[in-house]
Amino acid sequence: MWIMAPNLQITLSDALKKYFKTQDKIKSAYLAQIFNGLKNKPPHPIIGIEVSDEFDRIQKECGNIINKFLQNDEFIDCIPLGEDEISEYMKKQMEPFYKK
Repeated sequence: MWIMAPNLQITLSDALKKYFKTQDKIKSAYLAQIFNGLKNKPPHPIIGIEVSDEFDRIQKECGNIINKFLQNDEFIDCIPLGEDEISEYMKKQMEPFYKK
């Protein structure tokens, strides 16, 4: 498995930042690209969201924004930041693209 910064259009991150600013429960968000050699999926972007509550609602609303920027075969994972390995990597090794 590896994680790195993705090559996404700036317009997607701008749209997400605009949405995040309207959500009091979102503390920060990280954008990365992930590849897991054990799964049959190509490398793809992943967004880690540090949120105090209501992640399911926020994930759904982010999905509505993200889908406007994706091609038919593209996808982006959204995960809540917690204590898992991916979350710890994002928080310690990356700069958030959004921070309240």
